[in-house]
Amino acid sequence: MLVELVEVFARTSYTNAPKRDFNLRKVYVNPKSISLIREETMMRTYLQEGVLPEGLNEATSFTRLNLHDSGSVSSIVVVGTPQSINEKLTAQRGLLKG
Repeated sequence: MLVELVEVFARTSYTNAPKRDFNLRKVYVNPKSISLIREETMMRTYLQEGVLPEGLNEATSFTRLNLHDSGSVSSIVVVGTPQSINEKLTAQRGLLKG
C-alpha cells in the first residue's frame, strides 16, 4: 500500500540569473522502500526567507526521505516532522498486517 505525502521540489530557472523556484506536489511512497527519515533543516531556512510557496505556515517542518528502488537511491523532501511522517508510514503498515 502506498502512502500519500506532500513533496517540496525545486525547479531551476535561468532567465537572467539562476534562481531556485520551489513548488509542492502529492507523491505516493511505498513505506517498504524508505531507508532513512531525518529532519531537513535547510527547508526551514528557505521558508523563513520566503523562497517556498505561499500558504505554508512558518511553523511547518520538513523531512528528508531516502528511497531505495532496484539498487538505486533517491531522496525527496516532504512536508511534516520526522515523527509525523514515521507515524503515517507505520500506521499504514499496521493496516497491511491487520
